[in-house]
This record gives sequence, structure tokens and C-alpha cells, in this order.
Amino acid sequence: MVSYRTADGEPLCSSCGATHRPCAQCGRTLRIQGIAPNGDELCPTCWRHHPARKRPCSECGTATHLYHYGLCPDCAARARRRDVLSIEGRMRPGIEPVFNALAGRPGTNVLHWLNRRPARLSVLRTLAAGSGPITHATLDGLRPAKVVDNLRMHLVAGGALPARDEQLAALERWLAARTAQVRDPESRKVLQAYTIWHLLRRLRRFSRRRPVSQAQAHGVRAYVTQVVRLLNWLHTQGIALSACTQDLLDAWLDDYPGRGPRVHGFLAWTSRNGHTRPFAVELPTPAFTGQLIAQDARWQLVSRLIHDNEISVSDKAAGLLALLFAQDLSRVVALTTEHVEGARGAVLLRLGQVPAQMPPPLDDYIRTLHAQAAATSTAGERWLFPGRFPTQHLSSSQLVRRLHALGIRPRMARNTALVELASELPAVMVSRLLGVHQNTADSWKRIGGQDNTYAAELAAPPRSKAHALAPARLGDPPPTPPRPSGALSTPPASTASATTTASRSASDRDFRAGPQFTPDQ
Repeated sequence: MVSYRTADGEPLCSSCGATHRPCAQCGRTLRIQGIAPNGDELCPTCWRHHPARKRPCSECGTATHLYHYGLCPDCAARARRRDVLSIEGRMRPGIEPVFNALAGRPGTNVLHWLNRRPARLSVLRTLAAGSGPITHATLDGLRPAKVVDNLRMHLVAGGALPARDEQLAALERWLAARTAQVRDPESRKVLQAYTIWHLLRRLRRFSRRRPVSQAQAHGVRAYVTQVVRLLNWLHTQGIALSACTQDLLDAWLDDYPGRGPRVHGFLAWTSRNGHTRPFAVELPTPAFTGQLIAQDARWQLVSRLIHDNEISVSDKAAGLLALLFAQDLSRVVALTTEHVEGARGAVLLRLGQVPAQMPPPLDDYIRTLHAQAAATSTAGERWLFPGRFPTQHLSSSQLVRRLHALGIRPRMARNTALVELASELPAVMVSRLLGVHQNTADSWKRIGGQDNTYAAELAAPPRSKAHALAPARLGDPPPTPPRPSGALSTPPASTASATTTASRSASDRDFRAGPQFTPDQ
């Protein structure tokens, strides 16, 4: 763009045509951006921080750096929101919650958010031209999906929309589109019944306790994708699903043996409900060889997380929860301020039925994350590991990459901690402290080389003492579970209480939700 011209009329841009003189404040020879009241000529950097640059806003009167047309960023953002959400100068009542939800952010951020992508303006203008209240169903019908999802997060954070399980909602839409790809109408009806009454029913029941994880949704997609391929293959062979035989199934699996575990749950369900005959599908036996960390390497990682000050607090807390408490990262990132409790100065983290007391210095890390999360102004969940966008926690895949950079392999760390804890503690304690299913805890007990069934029966309280399992609340004394005597003889004393907890599910299945929540059952 031409900003200046030479004496001969030659065009110059703003960088070449501007006069470069020494700045009166920093002394550098740069383009002069402004002149102070005392006549000092200032470069762009010095002028940006000079008090003389602050002018009163023509609307609110606040003395600040004006954005445009004599307005401060907040007033400019308010005018911009009203202009985008108005039709012929008027906002309809149904769009006012959107206007108010976007008002909770700083004006500079709102202006940048609105002007960065034109698609956002198109979506907002579409909502303004519509009718009725703005709901999740309204947004589901708009495109592009990424822009709509980003807008939805801001509306949930601002209180304009209620929070919902986004992984589950996205999976429901995906399943509807995927099942429609089955060519045979009868097979399509069977698959729709399977997804609605088996997969989604279990996921919705699970979602009442905690949000569906990305790994769970990915597992369901993997199962349904292979089932669709099987049904379409049968259609090309001219065979109905009800007429499928074991020989046909074996012929389909011969080329891709790895598909067997993915379709096993569907075939077991169809045989139970009379849609097909019973089938035999070979399932591989899980192997844990090479998925464990040597104890000395494990404690070296723990020591680094504790003493390396260049590692962020969130990475330290996540790494210690995986190495010492055998926590899956999909559950770590879903922790909120509601999972943290305090009693007599101790920090209790609710990972299962009974909160577990955090050892130092992990308790300080959790306390810091809790304070940061509590300070956020959002109508949604306050995550201990917040994501980039409002109302969303950090993705487990992103946390995996961050821990990989520190030399920590989360799955190997979790398996190692599970083997050690299961060999030291009764399975029932592992289950109750960290929310692991009893069958999963028993499986890890057998992997650890012990079977404390009798100890589990002794530890189980009678029904009349059910209150003994009640979680500790603020002001109550922290629970004191038995501690293994030799579990922490090698590491520093500061982490000596960390392995008194147990772990989450030991299953390596794609569904990642424990034995009680797999499509094969």
C-alpha cells in the first residue's frame, strides 16, 4: 500500500517512506510513531508503552489505548457484537444469550476472535437471522463443523448453552451416518439396533459418571467400521446376515485376521438376540511382555519430575499420577476441582469411591492446579488440566506427546505401577481407591503373581457398615488405607506415600472402559 511519495512522485510504502530518526527515549534510529506532549519523538515500541498514548474512550470515558473510532477495545467489541448479531439494527430475543455469552471475554480477544475467520461471522449472522432460542440442536445443523464447535464452547463457557458430553454427541452423529452406509436394508436395521441398544446405551450410562473419553469413542468407531465392512461384503456375496455361516465368516477373516476382535461383540449380540447363529471368533490373548518399566528407570523418572524445575506443574502432576498411581491419561485430563478435597491441610484426590491422600510434593502440584482452575470464570467444568478452548479439558493425546518428550511412556508406566500395587494391596482396595472394576483388579492381582481373594473378602465391609466407604469431605479426617511395607524403599522419602493407591482398568482393549464396558459382553 502506498503511504508516501518521494519528491519525484515515486510511491513508497509505510516502512520505506517513514522518517527514521533517533528515538528520544531508547536512542535507536527507527520510524517515529508518535510525539509526546513535551515534544519527544518516540519509536513504535516506546510510544506503545507511553502514558500519552492513552486517550479517553468516547463512549465509556476510560483512559486506555483506543482500538478504533475513539472507542476502547471493550466498547468496540460490544459494538461489533451488536452489529454482527443484529438484523436491520435490531437483535431478536433469542439471540441475546449469545450476545451476553461473548461479553464475558476481554474486548481485544473478542475482536480478534470475530475478525480472524470470516466463517465465524457467517455462522453468527445465520443464527441472528433464525428464529427461536439457540440450542445444541440448532448448532448441530450448521457448518463448518470446526467453527461451530468453537462457537459452542464459548457459548457453554458463557452460560448460553448447557454443558453436554461432546464426545458422545459427536459419536451419535457419526454412527447415524456410518450405519446408513450399509447397503442391505435388513442388515442396516440390525446394526442400528446394535448401536442404539447396546453401544450407545452403555455409553450413555457411563456418561452419567464421567464424560466419554476420546479413546472410548475411537474404539466404538473402530468396531462399527469393521461391522459395516462385513455386512457390505455379505451383501456383495448375495448372502443375508441371517444366512451367514461360519465358513463365510472364516473366509472374510482369512484376509484380515485382525478384524475378528472388532466384529466379535456384534456377532455375539446378534446370536443372543436371534439375528444370526452362534459364531466362533478367535480372540488374541493380551501379552504384557515389553510393556513394563524397570524399577530403577521408573524411580529415575519420578525423581526427575520432582526435582526438574523446568517441567511444568501440570506435566509433573500427570506424570506422577501415571507412574505412582497407575492412572490412565484419559482419566487424568478429566479431573476437575470437584475431585479435589481437603482435610486438615492434606490434599485428597477422588480417583475412586474413597479419596486418596496425595503425598508431597504431589499435593502441592494438585493444590496449584486446583487454585488455577478455581480462578477461571466459566459456566462449565473447571478442569485441572484445561485445554486451549473454554469448557474443554486437555486432550489425552496432547498430554501423551508432552510426557513422551520427558521420556515417559504412559501405558508402560501405568502397567508397571499396576503390577506393583496389585502385588502389594488386596484387589478390593485397588478397586475402591481408584475406581477400578473388581474383575480388573483381580486380573492384575493374578498378573502380579498373587491372589488375595481371602484378603478381599475380609476387607469387604458388611452392609451395616456401608458408611465406612463414604468419601471424606472437607473437615473430615483423611482415610488411612494400609500401606505396603516395602513398596517404596528405593525412591526418595518425599514420594513414599504415593504407591498406597491403586489403578484404573488394566484392559488393553480398544474400548478402554474396563471389563464391565466392552462390546464383547
